[in-house]
Amino acid sequence: MPIKLPDTGSDIHDKHDKQTIANGGQQDFALEETKIAAENIFVGEIPLDETNAAPLERYDLRIMRSLRQITRSVDIHSRQLAQKYDITAPQLVTLLSIVNSYSTTIANIAKDVHLSPSTLVGIVDRLERKGLVRRDRSTSDRRQVYITITPKGVEFADSAPSPLQETLSQALIELSELEQSSIALSLERVVELMDKDGIGYTGNGNIKA
Repeated sequence: MPIKLPDTGSDIHDKHDKQTIANGGQQDFALEETKIAAENIFVGEIPLDETNAAPLERYDLRIMRSLRQITRSVDIHSRQLAQKYDITAPQLVTLLSIVNSYSTTIANIAKDVHLSPSTLVGIVDRLERKGLVRRDRSTSDRRQVYITITPKGVEFADSAPSPLQETLSQALIELSELEQSSIALSLERVVELMDKDGIGYTGNGNIKA
């Protein structure tokens, strides 16, 4: 009958060494997979989210879409103002600027409402024909012309609708002052970024005045 000898220390070490080699091979394989995954985070040079391998958010596209929606809403609201109150949004904004100053110049209005002086000349012409403003020449310098609000203009401005879209205007009223301030500051920051080269945001594009 064969006699079974007990495991020697060398046998135990051999088993341990084989297990270590096997574990080491698994670790090397896992490490290699991690390296490959890391190298493939950017596929086709499109940045991916490491958590779910989805493309990262394109904030420039989100901002552009939002700006286009705002522009479209402003244009629609301007047409509604013209139909209901016989005044466009640029005319209303200009009138409110003149009311705040009572008497001012085209150049000052241009800075306040971000429209070019040439566009404002046409707007003031229309407001003057409606009897809402008048042109007064300076007594000290006949070349200087001031745009002055009339009593009819003051009355109209007091009862005028918001130059903002009605839905937005009402929604803003329901927000806290902090939220309104945050929105205003964010939009002002966007304007600042658009004008960082110092060109001046006075272009009017295809604005219907």
